[in-house]
Amino acid sequence: MSQLDHKHAGKSGGSTVRSHLLMKRFSPNTQLSYGAAERRFRAWCQERKRDVTDAKDMDLALVDYITEQEQRGNGRGRVAASLAVYGVMATTPALRRQLPTAISALKGWRVLRPPRQRPPITWALAVAVAVRLVLDGHSGAAVATILAFDCLLRVSELVGIRARDVLDGALLGPGVPNELVIRLPQAKGGREQSVTVRRRCVTVLLRALVAALRPDQRLFAMTTAQFRYRFKRACDALGLPPEVVPHSLRHGGATAMYWAGVRVQDIQTAGRWRSHDTCMGYVQSGKGLLTTVVVPEAIRVAANEMATRPLSYLIAAQKHGVRGGGSDR
Repeated sequence: MSQLDHKHAGKSGGSTVRSHLLMKRFSPNTQLSYGAAERRFRAWCQERKRDVTDAKDMDLALVDYITEQEQRGNGRGRVAASLAVYGVMATTPALRRQLPTAISALKGWRVLRPPRQRPPITWALAVAVAVRLVLDGHSGAAVATILAFDCLLRVSELVGIRARDVLDGALLGPGVPNELVIRLPQAKGGREQSVTVRRRCVTVLLRALVAALRPDQRLFAMTTAQFRYRFKRACDALGLPPEVVPHSLRHGGATAMYWAGVRVQDIQTAGRWRSHDTCMGYVQSGKGLLTTVVVPEAIRVAANEMATRPLSYLIAAQKHGVRGGGSDR
């Protein structure tokens, strides 16, 4: 443990206990990301014999770490550098206001190389991807795809849903809307949040999925990495641009709502954005970014047709026979 760790460990339990308790403020995935990034940074300091004894040392070490990541030209370097900075802040909150140079370096990197915005996709393309996933033997990932679009779900939220988290209003008796509400006990934006399923086809598929599971079972038996991989393979098979990623579903759902005339504050609520400005950034850029999603004409026509009867096409794909293996239900 460095002198800096001793200084900020406090009187109750040392840095290990302190870090364990402080990290509980974040979702499990965020805890893993921050923890791994901070460990890589600490290892980097040891390899280069950087003696970090106070906040100033930490600030300058982080700047050098950020600079080295940027000079490597690795597309993931900025993420690694940012996670390292915020990981250090997470485990040592006293440093939050004492790393001005590191924060400025991150901002400078964003100016030098603005991050690529991931484009949204339309509902029609989301359905086409789902049909392709069924043909590939991943029916669970197919339902997850259209659910993520419909409810503006992040991938980490999506794979964490359990059967007991789905509340069916139809089972609660008169006076309760006949709709599905999904509880998100620990989402990125905070604890105990929820989303409401809006599209009928998603409701039908979700009810069938929940009925076949025990309350404690996850809806989708896959990790975030597995979903991203399967989604990417389906997109590639359809000829979608490489910029289309699972986040395009959340962005696409918000864009579709905005295009349909839904108020921004209602979209913000549905997407659980803390900041009105962040939500506005999504919906304002969405329409323009849709022009960057160029797909083969035959796929576009087929996707538009599938979107008119998504349930029929998904069921037909299931009957057609799987073309690959999958354990995501």
